[in-house]
Amino acid sequence: MGKTARQDAPRRGVTAITAKSAVQAAIGYFHEVTGIDTRDVTVEEIELDDEAGRQYWMVTLGHPEPTAMGMIIPPGPKRLYKTFRVNATTGDVLSMKIREV
Repeated sequence: MGKTARQDAPRRGVTAITAKSAVQAAIGYFHEVTGIDTRDVTVEEIELDDEAGRQYWMVTLGHPEPTAMGMIIPPGPKRLYKTFRVNATTGDVLSMKIREV
């Protein structure tokens, strides 16, 4: 038997920020913590974590691997990925982890 619309929707009062706001929080946090320019940061994945009762947005960002001098060397630098856990109620970034691909 399938889920009803009520079962599939976020619990009342839990999700207060949008996916877009969660991405903006993750990008801001990434820049603040690493100092890396965010112009080349890309959004790779975003989901509302069902296993945690939809309390967290999981946001994965990609960015070019910086060189020793902080410069990006063409052609096409290797991309690195980070996953951020963002509180779906407050928008606070709770963690940043390396995402292996």
